[in-house]
Amino acid sequence: MTLQSFGLFPNFPSEIQDLIWDSAVRPATGSHVHSFIITDHHRQNFDLKSAPGFFLKLGAEGRVNAGFKLAVPQDDPNSGPNSSVYLSDRGLWMTCKQSRAAMERRFPKNEWWSEMPGQGHPPRLARAGEYFGQQNVAHTASYVDANAEVQHITIRPDEDLIYFKPLQVRTTNWFHHYAYNDVPLIDYRGYSTASPASSFLGLHVALDYDPLMLESLAEREIDHCSHRPPAFSSTSIIDMLDVFHESAGRTIWFIDQRLRRLDGISAKNTTSKVQSETSSLETSSIGLPSDTQDERRVFYSNDCVFTEVKRTDLSEWVMDEENSNGSVFDFFDLLQQVVGGRLEIEGSDRMRVLACEAAPGAALRPVAKKMGSFECPLCVKEREESMPRRKKHSTDVESDDDGFDWENFSLFD
Repeated sequence: MTLQSFGLFPNFPSEIQDLIWDSAVRPATGSHVHSFIITDHHRQNFDLKSAPGFFLKLGAEGRVNAGFKLAVPQDDPNSGPNSSVYLSDRGLWMTCKQSRAAMERRFPKNEWWSEMPGQGHPPRLARAGEYFGQQNVAHTASYVDANAEVQHITIRPDEDLIYFKPLQVRTTNWFHHYAYNDVPLIDYRGYSTASPASSFLGLHVALDYDPLMLESLAEREIDHCSHRPPAFSSTSIIDMLDVFHESAGRTIWFIDQRLRRLDGISAKNTTSKVQSETSSLETSSIGLPSDTQDERRVFYSNDCVFTEVKRTDLSEWVMDEENSNGSVFDFFDLLQQVVGGRLEIEGSDRMRVLACEAAPGAALRPVAKKMGSFECPLCVKEREESMPRRKKHSTDVESDDDGFDWENFSLFD
């Protein structure tokens, strides 16, 4: 906000100014969605510039260290804009002292996970891990955007949903995680001998469910682009679940973009009880939120509402006909058969499903309109070139005469 845009603002009482700044911060209630790209910097052929995003500077002096890292996704023509809630109020950290104070009021237990050198940055009132084990903790990290400007984004690790998007499961060597390569992104509270420790990622992680995951797990032949390998394999999927479900003890949400409510069924009249936006922070022995089977979690991005769907709810939902073969729960059932005793997922309340719906007044995102891998431009070009071309009819008068006498033709004699 500037004097040029609202010249009367400085004349308001300070209490009114504070209320206006407070209203610019995200809602105090509700669990929000934050998108990140997770990458594996251990891969020798990995280039920082190859990820379509801006890496969080979690290392000392604002460096990106080796290991697993997070990047803020750029807007993508296929999957749509980055609708993460952290973008809605990131500028308030740097606008002015009043806006910064509004962020500090909203997040009184905020830990700074980045050390960005230079002047003008907000004071680091608490470092990473200082509020660990307490309620209502927030984590703030920094990155440099396309305009070379430093941006600060804030998440609530206990309440919010970390959405890995886009996710290239196959290009990440998940073994580096469960081989005890500890990085500040995640802790390994899932082990029976381990205790929860401070880490940037929260308790809830999510990824888009692709129907091809079921096909891959069933070892069926997958028709994928010949110019690039598929985004996942059955081995890479299992390795990823081993990291987040078993080792890290996180709740993994599979977002099924195919799910749509049946006509006449709305969020308000559903027979299931929707969980309050401000969920309980009571934790189990490994530090996870308590769960009640009659409740449904709801997460909010800037343009979508993500609603939990349980197996018993499928009668109230329908899948797009284009990709209606097999539900996420079918994938869970087959996964249990395939992995045997490696993953303890049978009956797990940390393998869950979300439907994605457009928020009131928002358009459905492009990614929600079509599932599966997006078409490769090279494949489209090859298909067009391989199609037989229709010969143009000659305009020559003689060649157009096939011997039929139109003058002697009468339809009705």
